[in-house]
Amino acid sequence: MKTRKLVIGRVIFVLVSLFCAGLVTAPTVLALDWKQIEAAANREGMLTVYSPTRAKDAEELAKAFNREYPKIKVEWVLGRGLLERVKTEIAARRIVCDAFQGGTSSTVPAVDMGICEMFVPPALSAPGVKWNLPMNKILVKNGLAVWRQVSVVSAMWNTKVVPENIRPRSLQDLTAPRYKGLIAFDNPKSRGTGIMLIHAAREIAPDKLGEQWIREFMKNAVISSFRKIRAQITTGEYGIGLPMSTGSAAAAARKGAPVKFLTFSEGLILSPTATWIVKGCPHPNAAKVFANWVMTKNGQQAAARLGGGAPLMAGVVPPDPNLNIEGKPILYSLTYESTKAQQKTMKWAATSGIFD
Repeated sequence: MKTRKLVIGRVIFVLVSLFCAGLVTAPTVLALDWKQIEAAANREGMLTVYSPTRAKDAEELAKAFNREYPKIKVEWVLGRGLLERVKTEIAARRIVCDAFQGGTSSTVPAVDMGICEMFVPPALSAPGVKWNLPMNKILVKNGLAVWRQVSVVSAMWNTKVVPENIRPRSLQDLTAPRYKGLIAFDNPKSRGTGIMLIHAAREIAPDKLGEQWIREFMKNAVISSFRKIRAQITTGEYGIGLPMSTGSAAAAARKGAPVKFLTFSEGLILSPTATWIVKGCPHPNAAKVFANWVMTKNGQQAAARLGGGAPLMAGVVPPDPNLNIEGKPILYSLTYESTKAQQKTMKWAATSGIFD
C-alpha cells in the first residue's frame, strides 16, 4: 500500500510540474473527475474558512459562492492570529479549518510547516482564460497554495502639498531636491511595505534603481510607519507617502481629503493574498471546490466587487481603476521565494545605517 501511494504521489508531482510548464491541463494534473469532487463536496455540505477579511466582505463572498454551490454551507472564522489557531488544531488532531485565506505572512510559514494540501485548481487552465501574471507567480510551490488576488502598492499623494505640475512621475524623480522632507516612508527594517520597495530597488531592478538610488531617495524621505502614513498625508504633514495601497488612498479620498493614488513609470508593487487547503481538513472536497471557485471568473468578479484587491484574471474589471493591473507595468510581485529573499534584504537594511 505504501509503495502504491508513493508511486501515485510521484505521478502527481510530475503532472503538477508539467502543468506549471504548460504541457498538461489541470484536469490531467488532478487525475480525478471534477464532477465527482463537486458531488462529494455537496455531500459534505459544510466548509470552514479562516481569513483576516472583514465580516461584510466574507458575507458577500459566501453569498456569491452559494449561488453556484447552494448545498455547501460556509462558516467563516475571522480575525488575526489564525495561523496559530490552525497549528493548535493540528497539534490536537482536532482540525476545524478547511480553507485558509491570507497574505504572505501566513501563507509562507504554512508552506514551510508542510500543512498545506497540494491542489491545482482546474480554473487555472480553463479554456480561453488569460491571467495578469505568469503561472509561476500565481501557483505557490507547484500547488500548495494559489495567489487569488493582489494588493496594489505604490504611493499616496496630497495634491495641495505637492501640486500636479510638480508631482513625481517616476521613482527616480523622488531623489530631486524639491521633495526633500516631503516624503514619508515606511520603515524597511520591519515587516511592511517599505521593505518591498527596498528589495525591489536593490534586488529586482538594480539596473533601474539600485543601492545608489536608495541612498539618494533617503536624503529626501522621513522614516515613518504604514499605520501612520495615511494620516500624515491626509493632514498634509507630508506630501507623498509610500509604499501605500490603493485602499488607503481611496479611504482618505472618500472622506474628502485632497489625496490620490500615485503610480510611477517603473511599475507597481503587488502583494498577494492566497487560498490554501489544510492537510487533513474535515471537508476536503468542499475546500477544493471553494479554492477552485475563487479562481473562476465568477469568483474573481465577486472578490473584485469588494474593492480590496486586484483580480488576477484578465478581463475582470474592478470598480476602482487603480486596481486594474491588466497591461500595466509591474516592478515587483511578491512570491513565496521573494518573500523569503526579503528577509536578507531586511537584515541589510538594519545594518546599512541608511535608515537610522
